[in-house]
Amino acid sequence: MNVLSFVPLGFDGELVSVEVDLRHGIPGTEIVGLPGAAVREARERIRVALANSGFVYPPLKILINLSPADVPKFGAGFDLAIAVALLCSSGQIPSTIEGATLAIGELLLDGRVRPARGVLSAVAVAYRSGITHFTVAREGFREARAFGKGRIAAISHLRDLRHAFLDTPLSTNADIAPETDADGNAEKSVARLSREVTRLGTAEPEIIPNYRDMRGRPVLKRACEIAAAGRHNLFLSGPPGGGKTMAAERLSGLCPDLSHEQAVEVARIYSTAGLFQQEVQDGRRPPVRAPHHTASSEGVIGGGRYLAPGELSLAHNGILILDEAPEFRRSVLQGLREPLEKGMVRLIRAERRYWYPADIQLIMTANACPCGNYGAIGRRCLCSLSEIYNYRKRLGAALLDRVEIRVWQAEEVEAEPATEPATEQATEEVTEGVWADRSRGSALERPGDAAYEGSSEAMSERVAAAVACQKMRYQGFPFERNGRAPGAMLRRVVNTNATAERVLTTAVPKLGLSSRAVDAILRVARTIADIDGDDVVGSAAIMEAIQLRRDDR
Repeated sequence: MNVLSFVPLGFDGELVSVEVDLRHGIPGTEIVGLPGAAVREARERIRVALANSGFVYPPLKILINLSPADVPKFGAGFDLAIAVALLCSSGQIPSTIEGATLAIGELLLDGRVRPARGVLSAVAVAYRSGITHFTVAREGFREARAFGKGRIAAISHLRDLRHAFLDTPLSTNADIAPETDADGNAEKSVARLSREVTRLGTAEPEIIPNYRDMRGRPVLKRACEIAAAGRHNLFLSGPPGGGKTMAAERLSGLCPDLSHEQAVEVARIYSTAGLFQQEVQDGRRPPVRAPHHTASSEGVIGGGRYLAPGELSLAHNGILILDEAPEFRRSVLQGLREPLEKGMVRLIRAERRYWYPADIQLIMTANACPCGNYGAIGRRCLCSLSEIYNYRKRLGAALLDRVEIRVWQAEEVEAEPATEPATEQATEEVTEGVWADRSRGSALERPGDAAYEGSSEAMSERVAAAVACQKMRYQGFPFERNGRAPGAMLRRVVNTNATAERVLTTAVPKLGLSSRAVDAILRVARTIADIDGDDVVGSAAIMEAIQLRRDDR
């Protein structure tokens, strides 16, 4: 029986074959194949763990080879695979398994098994290579089972290995996942992902932010709705108090659920990063990442001593929010340009090339100047023109050119309160009317009312209708949203009338629009037409897209 383990390098990682050679001679153990410090220390952990689990560590000269030999191995996830290979080679655990098996987990000295990083990704890659039997830690059972295919043996102690490699029932301390569903349909088992990851953790119900909490700001809400419908990148600027951060935090509530394939991709990335158990609560919803502006390039883009996905890849199929974007390091901001174009991150390390998916929707917010008072009502800006210029220069024209929608949101003055205070009875009536049933809309917030039309519920309905149009339009293509349509096919999907074509032709030389800017305007205009239910992109959609592209302040 061939025993395999897994090293989480890049999105696909690398399967590692664990070979054991037992010979007579001076007892000792040597591990070869570029093992890291944690892998070299595995021999001492395994020696004690086997003794405490009722097994015998072979008193022979032992050579353990981790193949391929030129791939660096790191982490404690090789413990279980090495222990299984040793026990099989010494005949201490009989096996009825034909072919290969994947084992991944860390051993404690008393024989208990802990989960390791990259379990779900390891199961997905191994299954694609024809392996159908997997042995993981009990705590990583849900993560491995989320893939939905293969026979998974989840053990909590080394003693359970005797049952994991036989067809006999397991003890109460281990679980087995069958290769197919009860009805024998293996394809249906992929749908388990949403249910399995939703069970993880015991997070308390949270209050979902709603656009109804934002008074006024119709232009800002409209821009967010268009961005959510077409997955367009968004840049919000203006003085503090304008609602930029509030709008960015609420945009994820407008996005539709992920497909099963997209959810598996996201779950695999979090598994590779070792964050599946802690942070994946609902596999159906797009991920949202909002790193602090002090984050390093490795933390955002990816990399590090032990290669790991960054915030960019953790936001794959979701949203990456850069609040106070000019405060981020220049290397971080400029490192976003290629992933925004390609939808992936490529990392070059010591003659090897790794990649992570990074199909994100970028949302950036920024003040207009370092002090934040430029454009604010009743406050004086203390910055010089050069300081304002250098502050905006931090983003760079190349990055901003990849952002389709740019909105300046000024601080709005709240309306004066009524001169006559409301009575206690009137206040109670209004409160009961608004909060009686927020899930279906209150008496004051029904479809057609201004309060409802500016809420996340109404905006989500319009976004869902626009997304459905786009999915029908792009059937058979590797993308399904206007924001991902390549420039070569834009003219085929953006049917403009003569007036709209004349407006765009006039705007190009007048505003100095680049080819990328023209493509961005056409994508946004197509999304606007989808929201409005129009098959043909008219001049109104083109003019609105041009206005959303401009940021003259």
